[in-house]
Amino acid sequence: MRFFDEKGCGFYNFYFFIFKNDKKGILRISTAPGNAKIFIDGKRKGNSPSEIGMSFSIELNEGEYSVLAIKPDGEHYEYKGEKKDVFVTDDTIQSIKIKLSRKETEAGRVAREAEAERKRQDEKRQREEYFSRIKAQRNYVKLSATGKELPESA
Repeated sequence: MRFFDEKGCGFYNFYFFIFKNDKKGILRISTAPGNAKIFIDGKRKGNSPSEIGMSFSIELNEGEYSVLAIKPDGEHYEYKGEKKDVFVTDDTIQSIKIKLSRKETEAGRVAREAEAERKRQDEKRQREEYFSRIKAQRNYVKLSATGKELPESA
């Protein structure tokens, strides 16, 4: 770039350089099952395709990454898988496949524990009712028609 004074004479030359990190590579991610949320180094980047054999592709700077995939499965479960130490280098295509495992969520754990506690309380109540009936039956005395006490074998 050249600047001019009033007479039209150039007096400065400026050169601008833009330094760009061209060291980028492509990371292709496929998940089983598909349609999972993709997180790279903890940041949401998109979803894996739901079609079998397709992959989610993203251009990344050269470096090491941690990839996490999560797919909700109702309120109490989710599918989850992770690959750590995925290295992407410039001008390469790195492909990874993440197999997701079905795991219980925190909400699922709380609901399961609450249901188990409810069942324990019901069983305790039923036992108490049963034993109180047994106890009440033991207090009965068999009487004959004349009002005399009969032996237990009668």
